[in-house]
Amino acid sequence: MARVITHTSTWLCLTILCSSSFAIRYENKEPSKEVLEGFDVTITCVIQDIQGSSDVTFHWSVPAIKGKTLSSTSLDQGDRFVVTEEIAEPRGDSATVSGSSTLTISNATISDDGVYSCQLLPTNGGDILATIETDLSVIQFDPQTNAACWVEPTSMPVLKDTTVLRCATRQSTSIQLTWEAEGVELEGEQSESAGVTFLLQELAVPLDWDEIPLLCLEKDTRKVLCRTSVTLLYPPVVSVIPDGEILYGSEARFNCSTMARPEEVTGYRWWYDEIPVRPNTHHRFNRVRLENDNKTMVLPDLSAAVSDITCGIIESG
Repeated sequence: MARVITHTSTWLCLTILCSSSFAIRYENKEPSKEVLEGFDVTITCVIQDIQGSSDVTFHWSVPAIKGKTLSSTSLDQGDRFVVTEEIAEPRGDSATVSGSSTLTISNATISDDGVYSCQLLPTNGGDILATIETDLSVIQFDPQTNAACWVEPTSMPVLKDTTVLRCATRQSTSIQLTWEAEGVELEGEQSESAGVTFLLQELAVPLDWDEIPLLCLEKDTRKVLCRTSVTLLYPPVVSVIPDGEILYGSEARFNCSTMARPEEVTGYRWWYDEIPVRPNTHHRFNRVRLENDNKTMVLPDLSAAVSDITCGIIESG
């Protein structure tokens, strides 16, 4: 199955005064998260620059609870769910506020596995102002070895500095664990909590480790307790041709490049302000050109002061 990976060059300013504009700003810092079964986990969403009244509230959609949402004022959050929120008072001439909310899940079970949606709404009802989603994976112990292995994050952009390998076992607390990859031993940092022995290894993953088996072993016997792997992603990068500023009203050229292996890239896609760009069909540009097998996008007479330019690569696999 093909997958599309994107990169956005945000707030591209031309060499004229950039017009001021308002938008709710939010960055999903936890698109995915992992928790070991039986342990607690907290998911956080943060939204900034909410225009107008601070009379807003957060609601959470939880996979284990059907047909309703949870909020900090819910009287029936259940024994395992706690929602908190903090909404700041309006600030500045623009009368904007910022807010955050957390959802804490105690004693996670497989029923908690799934997508959690954090929504910001007016307290008295109305349209949803913003939504942030987190895909929570509940890691289960292997019934045969009583151990579990996982990677945080499961899919890691190749340009990211580090990833974390985690191994957990409910065997004897005196057990000594180690990681092994391609015959190379990675000892890591061992700890204990609630009768579980953990082994953590933080490292920069080499390019040739893409989807290779990462083994957690009992150090003395070399018995394999569990295994996992890292899937390396190759995000594209948007660049201006040539480097530098773009003159108002002039032609703008953008290039999309990636570190992915050429044989794995089956195509390129472009978006301007989140709207797909195709030759001669974009709503603002009737003479858009896609060149160099769609790696280059040319926009004539660029006149917008602020724009989002996004390119995506289509990878096979």
